[in-house]
Amino acid sequence: MDMLTDSGVNAMSDQQQAAMLVADNSYAGSSTFTRLEEKLTDIFGTQCFLPTHQGRACENIIAQVYVSPGSIVPMNYHFTTTKAYISLNGATVEEIFIDEALNNLFKGNIDIVKLEQLIADKG
Repeated sequence: MDMLTDSGVNAMSDQQQAAMLVADNSYAGSSTFTRLEEKLTDIFGTQCFLPTHQGRACENIIAQVYVSPGSIVPMNYHFTTTKAYISLNGATVEEIFIDEALNNLFKGNIDIVKLEQLIADKG
């Protein structure tokens, strides 16, 4: 079991695993790509999308587009690669999780006071 990455193999049903084995994952223009394109156009109304192989690759692309040198990115205890991509693009990561996050499985809460202070210091 891969418990570190977000590749999704842990939570897949047998039907999802089987679909992966018969999918045509060659390049753009394959039947699998065409089905994906049609579904995304149907849901989001756009034909512009960039498929990536997993979340870590997406993080890298997003960081390159949205993170600029010298910026500060507040976070609530994110994955190590998220912080790495932000740092590699010249920004500073500020962890603003609540203290109990270190003793709790759910680490999504942020410390609003720390966030307000971070904004005041930067402003």
